[in-house]
Amino acid sequence: MKILLITLFLITVNYANSQSIIGLWQEGSPEITDSYFNTYEFKVDGTFKFNTNGYYGLSRVVSLCGKYKVVRNEVEVTVEYTLEKVGGNIERSSFAGTATNLWVIEGGQIKKIMLDKPIKSTIHFEFTKSKKADEAKTQMVLLDKYEFYKINPN
Repeated sequence: MKILLITLFLITVNYANSQSIIGLWQEGSPEITDSYFNTYEFKVDGTFKFNTNGYYGLSRVVSLCGKYKVVRNEVEVTVEYTLEKVGGNIERSSFAGTATNLWVIEGGQIKKIMLDKPIKSTIHFEFTKSKKADEAKTQMVLLDKYEFYKINPN
C-alpha cells in the first residue's frame, strides 16, 4: 500500500511539472528565427518578463517585468518596471522582414524604468496541444486564447 501511494505521488508530481508555466513561451510558433516574436518568460523565483516582438523595429518598450503567481488556471502578474530603448535614431533598415516596413530605431540604450504604480493584470491560461502535426510534440499553452509555444526545454 505504501509503495502504491508513493507511486501515485510521483506520477502526480511528474504530471504537475510537465504542465508547469515556468519557461520561455513564444507566441504563434515554436520556431526560433533571427528574432523572437512576443514571449513570456516565467521563472521559478516568481518573476516574469514579457518581451515585445523583436521584429517590430520601432518599439521603444522592449520588455515588461515584474512578479507573478499562479492561481488555479490564471497567472496574476504585477508589472513593476519596463526595459525601454532610450535615444537612438529612426532609420531605414537594411534588414528585410521587420514588421515596420524596414524602419527601425538604431542605437540608443536599454534603460530600466520603474513604474510609479505597479500594474496588476490576470492572464487566463490553458495547456493544450497544437493541431498542426509538426508542432504536436511541442508544449503549448493558451494565454488569453493566444497560442504560446515553449521554446526552451527547462
